[in-house]
Amino acid sequence: MKYQISVAEMQDTETLVQFQLAMAQESEGTQLDYVTVREGVKNAIEDESKAIYLIARNEDNEAIGSLMLTT
Repeated sequence: MKYQISVAEMQDTETLVQFQLAMAQESEGTQLDYVTVREGVKNAIEDESKAIYLIARNEDNEAIGSLMLTT
């Protein structure tokens, strides 16, 4: 499988939110608040001093994974 990694942009917000919600549910059995997660993702994308999201895409340009980096 070939894939490409890039820094997430605002149009990736909904995908990243869904990834975060799913990860919390799968790993911790926790249901996070959608609005809170969405605002956090948006704030991180707008201000790289808070966090950087990397997003992996397959050959069809579909998001297949993400990574959030914080300091």
